[in-house]
Amino acid sequence: MKITNKYNLPSPVVSALSFDSYSKGESDMSITQLIDAPRISVLRRKHHEQMTEDISSKLWSVLGTAVHSMFENAVHESQMISEKRFFCQHDSSWTISGAIDLIEINGDQITVTDYKCTSVWSVIFEKQEWHNQLNAYAWLLRHCTEPVQGNVSKLRIIAVLRDWKENDLKRNGGNYPKAPIAIIDIPLWSIEEQDRYMKERIDLFDQAAFASLTGQPLPRCSDKEQWAKPAKFAVHKGSNKRATKLFDTKEEASAFVLEKGKEFNIQNRPGDKTRCNANWCGVNEWCEQYAEEQA
Repeated sequence: MKITNKYNLPSPVVSALSFDSYSKGESDMSITQLIDAPRISVLRRKHHEQMTEDISSKLWSVLGTAVHSMFENAVHESQMISEKRFFCQHDSSWTISGAIDLIEINGDQITVTDYKCTSVWSVIFEKQEWHNQLNAYAWLLRHCTEPVQGNVSKLRIIAVLRDWKENDLKRNGGNYPKAPIAIIDIPLWSIEEQDRYMKERIDLFDQAAFASLTGQPLPRCSDKEQWAKPAKFAVHKGSNKRATKLFDTKEEASAFVLEKGKEFNIQNRPGDKTRCNANWCGVNEWCEQYAEEQA
């Protein structure tokens, strides 16, 4: 990957942001890759040398790593396992791995914890990916080559909120996190649900790998994987910038305006596939799905 320095950051900053200790070890696929879009995984692997990233974009990732390291170094209890990568040799001949931030063992009960350095809104509007990731870790602990004695009984996220503000707490209240660090319990799926989910993901990545080798079209990214926002029809009163109400269809918006009167008007807010259009995946220039949707 080619690293740029568009903002002329000094060399010590560039060096600090360039450091990357991540490794998935001797595995073909990590859990974090497996819960993401197979198309993106294949394209990143294929075009890694051609990809470009500005050094400034690594800031939040490096800060997240620092937070992980701080918590990892504070673990001294014998009944806790901190920052350990587990491996599973799957029937598909793949080796799957996952680095679990913290495992707490209490008798035969296991709590799996993952640290996140994230935004307030990620906590308020809880991410399905977190559910998928933590339950995939629970699956991994049942199938790994170095099993931990006990059964996973609890999953949780420790979220460090980089944009938390006390004034926003006073202003919003309600679901706004009460502190800049939050504990989020993640629902534990049944063993059958975990097995079914992981089989679906592994099968999908198998299909993507075969398609890549044979020159066939890769599996398409879903709307969720594209961070798609649907088009909306906003009804405004006069010249007000803030919408009175949002509607999914123009017909619904028109009916509302007809009821309220001529002082109301409709403004179309186009949908957006944020991950693709802003190239958060890093590979949109090699993606035929993106090219088709832009045409």
